Amino acid sequence: MLREIHIKNFSIIDNVHIEFGEGFNVLTGETGAGKSIIIDALSLALGERATGDFIRSGEKEAVVAAFFDVTPKVLDPSTRKFLDDNGIDIDDGLILKRIISAKGRSRAYINGSMVNVQNLSDVSRAIIDVHGQYEHQSLLSPEKQLDLLDIYGGLLKDRKEVEGLYENLHALKRNISGLEQKEKDRAQRLDMLDFQVNEIGAADLSPGEVEQLAEDEKILGSAVHLAELSNRAYESLYSSDASSISVISDILKDLKEIAEIDSRANEPVKSVKD
Repeated sequence: MLREIHIKNFSIIDNVHIEFGEGFNVLTGETGAGKSIIIDALSLALGERATGDFIRSGEKEAVVAAFFDVTPKVLDPSTRKFLDDNGIDIDDGLILKRIISAKGRSRAYINGSMVNVQNLSDVSRAIIDVHGQYEHQSLLSPEKQLDLLDIYGGLLKDRKEVEGLYENLHALKRNISGLEQKEKDRAQRLDMLDFQVNEIGAADLSPGEVEQLAEDEKILGSAVHLAELSNRAYESLYSSDASSISVISDILKDLKEIAEIDSRANEPVKSVKD
């Protein structure tokens, strides 16, 4: 049961700590006394949607914490598993806590361990129902109804076994699908290789032709640059007023650059050097 709730900087509440006794507890008061604000704060601790509007004017954050006196045996198997998997001990009860910033961001905790809001909501549904015109009721949840039916029929063990078989079945289906996709990829790869082999065969290339084509492609791709170098060498040879040694040096430099692109220029380079 709900034992305590601590509310700080929530709506018009500054700092309130409420303890509940055994049995039936009632909050009474006139309209506007703040009864609904306490319920809203509790709902926030249970994982309901949060906004910065909840924060008391002038404050940076709001804090709501609710303490529940529960033991592991009253929780459903999935809730116990989640708590065990996350190392959350509930021998001394559960403290659900929510902190909301002015920007609407929130942090959720269960017994001091940070969790996401969905986890907080899932655990809270296992220990409390908030009944009201606009509040959630777990009995209306199809999942909760199925849980109750399985518990009543003593089928939890069988359900767990079926869940395991179902997961195994889907794992096998995924593996089969993966193998089928690999086979399709392999067939497509073979088709592509066959196509490439046929294309190469149809090209009827002679030895060294691929290298020659690559060389021709390189030359054609540098045609403009080769023309500029050739014109510059020609002008140096026939139009320059510089000394012969300087002219030959410039021509040799241009020819070497041409030879790096077109190996056929190696012979003229050698002739100039000689």
